[in-house]
Amino acid sequence: MTPGGGRCQGQLALMLPAGIPSCGTVSRAERSAGLAALTAQYYRRWQPVAIDERLLVDLLVAADWQLRRLQAGRQWRPPEPA
Repeated sequence: MTPGGGRCQGQLALMLPAGIPSCGTVSRAERSAGLAALTAQYYRRWQPVAIDERLLVDLLVAADWQLRRLQAGRQWRPPEPA
């Protein structure tokens, strides 16, 4: 679900612990387990209790995940023509 109440169309949607939808955060080729593991690492490290703390940790997770995806995309090269 999006903040406006709509559904994420054609994408795998995960709900981060603070309730922030991650539409478009995980592509079909990526496994949601990677995002779940990253989220768990941040939650173990920062141990948020209040809703504002969980929101901030979720923002850290989302930014970290996006940077990792961008870096992986920069390393990708199209196959050489035959």
